[in-house]
Amino acid sequence: MRKNGLPVPAASAQKEPELWIQMLEKHQPKICIILGDLFHSQPNAEWEQLWRELAPFDSLQFVWVLGNHDRYAQQTAPHHWQVLDQWQQDGIRFCHEPSQEEGFEICGHLHPKIQIQGKGRQRLSLPCFWLQENRMILPAFSRLAGGHAIQAQKSERVFVSDGKRVREWKAQS
Repeated sequence: MRKNGLPVPAASAQKEPELWIQMLEKHQPKICIILGDLFHSQPNAEWEQLWRELAPFDSLQFVWVLGNHDRYAQQTAPHHWQVLDQWQQDGIRFCHEPSQEEGFEICGHLHPKIQIQGKGRQRLSLPCFWLQENRMILPAFSRLAGGHAIQAQKSERVFVSDGKRVREWKAQS
């Protein structure tokens, strides 16, 4: 973003990798799945910095599912990372964009958000997890990624997080 003239402080861009590392240290997962669009740029110093910061986790299985912005993933990912179009585990498909394939899938790309309207002109837009019949669409990990306002159907469920807990959101009728 800075390369294109947008004033994004380097410290702001560093917060997400720090949060990611804190989560890996705290939860110690066996697999870390990235659902695409890890970087929206050509390889640069921030990529190299992230690879260095993730080096202590080289025993962790990283799966990078390619997104529409991941043009350089194949040639830049650390050697022990799997870089794939989609990934399946226990009957669940992990993909970047929602598909029309059979079965349950978990995907990103849309960056769902719900819009909450106050009594006056107040509005709040919150990233959310959007559960549909055969898929879960995850919010963007990055605060800079924007989002897509959704209108969940009655058969769908929406979950929001305050950063500590995830709770189901029930729209007020």
